[in-house]
Amino acid sequence: MEDGQSFTLSSFEAQFESLTYLAEVTPVLPSVDVFDPAKQLDNWQQEILATTGAKLQKSEEIQLATSRGREIKASVQGGQQIFRNRFYFTPQAFYSISVLGAKTSMQTKNAQIDRFLNSFRLSPRQIAPRRTPLFTSKTDGFAVQFPVKPTRTETITTLENGQKATLSVFKAPTEAVNYVIIVTPIDSSVDVSDPKAQLNAYETGLLRSIGTKSPGANVQKRTELQLDGFVGREIKLSLLKGELVTRGRIYFTPKAFYSVGAGGSKANVEKQAAQINRVFDSFRILPQ
Repeated sequence: MEDGQSFTLSSFEAQFESLTYLAEVTPVLPSVDVFDPAKQLDNWQQEILATTGAKLQKSEEIQLATSRGREIKASVQGGQQIFRNRFYFTPQAFYSISVLGAKTSMQTKNAQIDRFLNSFRLSPRQIAPRRTPLFTSKTDGFAVQFPVKPTRTETITTLENGQKATLSVFKAPTEAVNYVIIVTPIDSSVDVSDPKAQLNAYETGLLRSIGTKSPGANVQKRTELQLDGFVGREIKLSLLKGELVTRGRIYFTPKAFYSVGAGGSKANVEKQAAQINRVFDSFRILPQ
């Protein structure tokens, strides 16, 4: 492979009526971003064309159950042969099924080729998402399953009561959505006996901060939450006249406020809704 890692490839080949039928299974390595199937399909297509020297004639997005795929048609050997290939990406493996033959044979046996390509199925075990490693910050008291490894920075801010505080900020950007977790320590003067009031105050300050950076921010939805006995809230915001959307969950504990957010274009946030939910649902506050 391009990254130098080795793997075991399963390949199945059959010859029938002057056509070559081929099925291949390539395991997905741990370094692959399983939450960006479009990128992985692009990489796979480029590798197929580069390896075979084929000239692309057609490329079409396809779907099999919940797995994304692509069908390509290409010519090889100066157009004397035609190559039809469907490939699918799952968190466990790439699946490629293809047919190769002379141009005339491929045209006359088109229905037979379609039956072969349409017969392919994936078992539910292969479609299930692969879990990414749990990221844990013992210093900041939480654990979460980000799609990519986050980076941690610290920033100093002024709290609602005028006190300075050092915030821990964890960012995990992907091509479609940016994930962020902000941990704000609780000042000793805060009345921890009224979590709901503190959550309201935190939300007010958070929205004020967002509104300063992005005027016109509008709250679309609020949902009250509970996590391990701590009060929380999910908020959905639209920004820049609805072009951008931010979803966030905030929690109050006696030691810190936790803000878990995901933002991007409206289209991307909607497409990545299931993945955002997985990240949000994976968040845990460690014993305090």
